[in-house]
Amino acid sequence: MTALASLHFIAAIAWDRYHQYCTRTKLQWSSAISLAAFVWMFAAFWAAMPLIGWGEYDYEPLRTCCTLDYSKGDRNYVSYLIPMSIFNMGIQVFVVLSSYQSIAQKFKKTGNPRFNPNTPLKTLLFCWGPYGVLAFYAAVENATLVSPKLRMIAPILAKTSPTFNPLLYALGNENYRGGIWRLLTGEKIDVPQTDNKSK
Repeated sequence: MTALASLHFIAAIAWDRYHQYCTRTKLQWSSAISLAAFVWMFAAFWAAMPLIGWGEYDYEPLRTCCTLDYSKGDRNYVSYLIPMSIFNMGIQVFVVLSSYQSIAQKFKKTGNPRFNPNTPLKTLLFCWGPYGVLAFYAAVENATLVSPKLRMIAPILAKTSPTFNPLLYALGNENYRGGIWRLLTGEKIDVPQTDNKSK
């Protein structure tokens, strides 16, 4: 559930950043709380489905935690995998891609880049791409033929995603860095505001 919520929050941050930089509107607290509640409920729904029979969980190859049981690759697995992938990965990649492309165009027009808009999508695909490839490979071939150590790389990379998020969203952006600095030291850092007018 937390892994799925992490994916949704990456898309929610991209959507918020799009509005902050391109439409100059800020997300209100009530909207942020509603969005966060929706993300957790949506993630809980998809995480609970294997517990009631649609899809199935099993231990990862090193038996440290559970993941989707891709050892069977049966109709139940495939019928869960496809919609789960669309609603929990495909839509998120689309939102991140379209949001950051719009931000990149805005930065290009203003000549005032605030961060690298390509990095979040690359990081998302680096962390979650191998897991998606393994899951879909299991839908067409016997994934147990792949070495357990090799199969373990995909979940390990996926679990690093929340580790990269603070680097991307807090330390990689002037506004967030300034807020963290002010929280830790009480001193304010002047951050130039993004110009709304395009050149």
